[in-house]
Amino acid sequence: MTAILVKIILRNIRGDYWVNNLIAVVARMTAKLKILGKDIPRSVELTLQSSADARIRISQRRRQIERFALLSPNQLGEDIGEESSRLPVVGEAVKYFIDMERLHDLTTGMLIGVLTNFTVADPTATTTNDFESSVAMYASLITGEQALLYQGRDGSIGAASKANIARTFTAGFHVCLEAWGAIQSEPAPSAQDWTSIEWDWSMVEPGQKDRFQTKKGDLKLSSMRYILMATVPFFMISGDSAAQISDMIDIMIFTTSRLSSAPLRLIKQPRATCKGILQTSTYVHNRLKRRAGGDNCPLSETYLLQSRAGSAACDPRSLTDTVGTLGRKNRNSSDLSADPEKTKLLMAAAKKQSDQWIITDNAIVVPYKCYAWGWIAISTILVFGGLAVGSSTGDRILGVDPFNISIFCWALAGFALAVAKAVRVENWPWSSFL
Repeated sequence: MTAILVKIILRNIRGDYWVNNLIAVVARMTAKLKILGKDIPRSVELTLQSSADARIRISQRRRQIERFALLSPNQLGEDIGEESSRLPVVGEAVKYFIDMERLHDLTTGMLIGVLTNFTVADPTATTTNDFESSVAMYASLITGEQALLYQGRDGSIGAASKANIARTFTAGFHVCLEAWGAIQSEPAPSAQDWTSIEWDWSMVEPGQKDRFQTKKGDLKLSSMRYILMATVPFFMISGDSAAQISDMIDIMIFTTSRLSSAPLRLIKQPRATCKGILQTSTYVHNRLKRRAGGDNCPLSETYLLQSRAGSAACDPRSLTDTVGTLGRKNRNSSDLSADPEKTKLLMAAAKKQSDQWIITDNAIVVPYKCYAWGWIAISTILVFGGLAVGSSTGDRILGVDPFNISIFCWALAGFALAVAKAVRVENWPWSSFL
């Protein structure tokens, strides 16, 4: 767990001062945990003894403070001089100890948060061997922002869209890919219970797809060693963990002076779409039976509702049939969800058009000047064109009044203008249209 934390931090920042201090803090915590885990009864005894010594020192310190409070100002001179001589040196030394204490507190809180992801905090949640946890990050086609969604094993759901959290999650997911790629796949789990993990990584920008390869994979594990190797990195970037690591990096940045000899530098992360799903065998066996005919589904399968709603009106089918047909969609389908590239282009065009709107507190002004003046120009051409045809024809055609052609052109111009106004600006007054 501590090694994964250091890897995620190194994927986000570069800076000797903070990186070295973080590694030192993590190394001390790891050593303490190993010592505590080697002999737990002895560790408990030493912990209780240390807590008793700490209480004694605190009580002595309180008595000393009370003694100073009872002395008069004239009696404080000599005692205060002795105490002030024992004060630590201010400056870089104080900053170092403050930074180390801050790193220790942040790391401890973050590791405790990761451990809570392995537990079921909600008593009404699923059992320990019947759960799914999933995480997904996608890019908005309209604003371009990256959004992170998470579902815990107890059913809790969270979301985040801050850029620093997305950056931290992207770096952490890349570390997870390395950890999952190093796990040896088990061909056929011999045990009845197993845990599966599935992941998907792809670039958002078309230019980055050539530089970064799309990565997909899945593992089905029954060995507890491999399960821990797969789940620990997953929970390191799930839930509050990504936000806590992001806050830790922000604190490092804000407390580092620009004049520092070891400045902190952020590492730019690629814009990627990530998905990770962690499931148990009990959950997989019971999920279709549990949700048959209902709208209750986990975060990783929210697309089932959209597919079911689109097909229920014309061809009602069971949930199993709906799931089976999801993989048979092709890019020739008229549904935009089958062609993400086409959807992205359409959404980009819609965003470009909406950026031209003028939005105020009272109204939304849509610029249609080109449209309006274009139809006015066409109507003007019809008016003067009809007049020119009537004047030029004269009496050349026997039995035909040439000005009837002019009247027809004028009526056509008025009709075209009325239709043009009705199509786009039917509720606007003529003064706004003209």
